[in-house]
Amino acid sequence: MSASLGARTGAPPEAASHHDPALTGIRAVAALLVVATHAAFATGYLNHGYLGNVYARLEIGVALFFVLSGFLLFSPWVQAAADTTRRPSTRRYLRHRVRRIVPAYAVAVIVTFAVYTVFTPGPNPGQSWYGLLRYLTFTQIYTDSYLTTLLHPGLSQMWSMAVEVAFYAVLPLLAYLLLRRGWRPRRVLVGLALLAAVTPAWVLLVTTTDLLPNSAGMWLPAHLAWFAGGMTLAV
Repeated sequence: MSASLGARTGAPPEAASHHDPALTGIRAVAALLVVATHAAFATGYLNHGYLGNVYARLEIGVALFFVLSGFLLFSPWVQAAADTTRRPSTRRYLRHRVRRIVPAYAVAVIVTFAVYTVFTPGPNPGQSWYGLLRYLTFTQIYTDSYLTTLLHPGLSQMWSMAVEVAFYAVLPLLAYLLLRRGWRPRRVLVGLALLAAVTPAWVLLVTTTDLLPNSAGMWLPAHLAWFAGGMTLAV
């Protein structure tokens, strides 16, 4: 699929899968779902019977983003392996990730912290210089008792960005491990199935033991199955 995208657009492998209008439409739908479920949570509508249950399920928008990230970002490595061409540059990939994500994210975080210096509707453990540092470095979820230590009510949705950035960081290594023996689709799919299996194992570990902080259910391993699903679509 990724190879056909490149053929249609004439784009180089590292850019070919990033400009499909249908995928942009899916992004828009996912964003609207995320906004709707957070609005329902903030206004208490999640407790309004059947409609509240519908609102709660709109959180699937986050999973759609994770699947899209797995598909779009893994596709260049898949295409290079299938075409036996040079692998994407990790340095270029990371530079593009930083340029695409960090500036807008930093503005959103700083503006939110500034607004909450004068707007204080309730308890806000994240509203501190330390909290600002943790949010700007995508590390706010890596703490015990996140809800009472670093949760910022104006940025509660940003936990998913911390997960995305963790995936961005490990993807080059995952791509190398999955494709280091060349283009063997069955082998890659088996590897992706094992990667997806990390999620239920991690959730079981978090819920049945005290080995990890209680926020570990928000970390990347708890969501790897979604990213692996997108990577599987790329293959």
